[in-house]
Amino acid sequence: MNKLDEYSQLVSSIYDAALDFKRWPIVLEHLADALEGSTALFRNANLVNTEGVWASVHIDQAFQQLYVERYNEQDPLWERAGVRPVESCVSDRELIPK
Repeated sequence: MNKLDEYSQLVSSIYDAALDFKRWPIVLEHLADALEGSTALFRNANLVNTEGVWASVHIDQAFQQLYVERYNEQDPLWERAGVRPVESCVSDRELIPK
């Protein structure tokens, strides 16, 4: 399979996951591989009350849960993310410099 086919399949799987949240872990696995990333996380959240659900790969679930319990409501990314269009995607480094 060539790169164009791989990316086409990845984009298609993202659209599928948008309709079925349970598909996100597989999509994130492929996305991390395609981008040569060490981890991947997707959060479907309400920017008003910070409640939501998480999908992640290559992240220790116990530490992720500790983060949610302790820092979820104090996350500075929420303040900087603001309201964005549904189709937008932003990385943490775009919001807060390293």
